[in-house]
Amino acid sequence: MSSSFRLLPIIVLLFHAKFLAAGQDTAFFVVRNISITGNKTTKPFIIDRELAFKSGDTIDAGKFNEVIERSRQNLLNTSLFNFVTMTPLCVLDSSGTGCVTVDIEIVVKERWYTWPVPVFEVVEPNFNTWWRNGRNLRRANYGMFLTRYNFRGRKEVIAAIRLLLRIRRIMR
Repeated sequence: MSSSFRLLPIIVLLFHAKFLAAGQDTAFFVVRNISITGNKTTKPFIIDRELAFKSGDTIDAGKFNEVIERSRQNLLNTSLFNFVTMTPLCVLDSSGTGCVTVDIEIVVKERWYTWPVPVFEVVEPNFNTWWRNGRNLRRANYGMFLTRYNFRGRKEVIAAIRLLLRIRRIMR
């Protein structure tokens, strides 16, 4: 009777080990290569830092789509791109039966980065007064405000303003 009690923990341990091994036998993907196309201005390292994975990373198959979607949303949230498409391409293993390694193709469509904005200000106390007094352009400031987003491809912003100003004479 004592020998059966000694055997019971060993049998329980073997079954427990078998179930643990079965639970760890999950599928995964290894990211082999990441190719980026469509970025004419934006530098590749700006795109790479927004990705939730890098080349050589191992991603659980159950979370693969979630990681891809999070990376796509990260790129869209930078406000540098209008559209982002991420396509995983399966690289078959040596036996040709399964897909363990993937290449990820990222296609981006950059947005407009240069935005001109016309500037028009009246020198009168308000627009109606200026309109009633003959709409004289000598009593107005006008020009152009130019903003360049993603300057140098590094998500920097530069702004320039060019006003054709009329100096207001103070009447005494």
